[in-house]
Amino acid sequence: MIRLFEPSPVRYLPLADLEGDFVIDYRRPKVFAKRFKGVYAGPEGIAADEIQWLSHDFERGCPEGTGPQHNRAMVLLGGNTNFGHWMFEYLTRVAVIDRTLGDMLFVGVWPDVPQVYVDFLELAGHSVKRVEPGYFSDIWVPSCPFGRTPDKRIFAWPEASHHLRAKLYRHRKSPHGRKIYAQRNATKRRILNDADVVDCLRTHGFEVVDLSTMTARQQIATVSEASAIVMPNGAGAPITMLSDAAIIELNNPQLDGVFGCRIWAACNGNLYHRIIGTPAAAGTDIDTDYTIDIGRLDECMTKLPR
Repeated sequence: MIRLFEPSPVRYLPLADLEGDFVIDYRRPKVFAKRFKGVYAGPEGIAADEIQWLSHDFERGCPEGTGPQHNRAMVLLGGNTNFGHWMFEYLTRVAVIDRTLGDMLFVGVWPDVPQVYVDFLELAGHSVKRVEPGYFSDIWVPSCPFGRTPDKRIFAWPEASHHLRAKLYRHRKSPHGRKIYAQRNATKRRILNDADVVDCLRTHGFEVVDLSTMTARQQIATVSEASAIVMPNGAGAPITMLSDAAIIELNNPQLDGVFGCRIWAACNGNLYHRIIGTPAAAGTDIDTDYTIDIGRLDECMTKLPR
């Protein structure tokens, strides 16, 4: 059984002053939840980046002696331990669940999904239970609103972002002009002159924050208070879907970062600019460290709304 929801037409929102443009297909034909009875499901059971999002793992029978028995009906979301993938591949399915199933069932997530990620789902109004991969007697699986088609076209259903924003905005604060630099603390894809970036931004009234140390409520409050956000592309970028701020994204040239800040700017109408850094090494490694042109960053600051 499949429950369908026909999305309303969406206008394309052009991205201003963008380096490295890309094409988004907003004509997502339908979103849906599909029911399965008597199947084995594991972490690889949901291929979120394809329209054919059900893998063979989902459709085969339960191997003998493998996994627990789940005999209660549920929505199986699964999940991911990477915050960026959790936000755009899984949390955005709240819209699909609400439009097709409502709140009639609890939502199952894998045991290794960090609690702060689950908190976002609960703040959106859903009852959550952790479930082990195994045999499921009766589950609904929602389709993914964002991803790539098998022929590598990017597809997006902007209403999923709008719906999630509406659900979480009761936990937000009113913007009051706060300007934040969401610093990336990582061992790869580092900004080699980050100290210079911080110095430049502080002269323009920015404060440095580390969103990864905050609770879900604190993250929502922080980005919703901001009138401007500077953020290196990475797993934290999808949090910008919950902000109305002007966004300046810092990136190396090897990583297109399609599901970073810019797709949410396109879906939600944020002012957006992207600064491509100079890589520390030639090649195609997406995790290459890079350097940001401070002159360009300083120029971007003068163009922000006052």
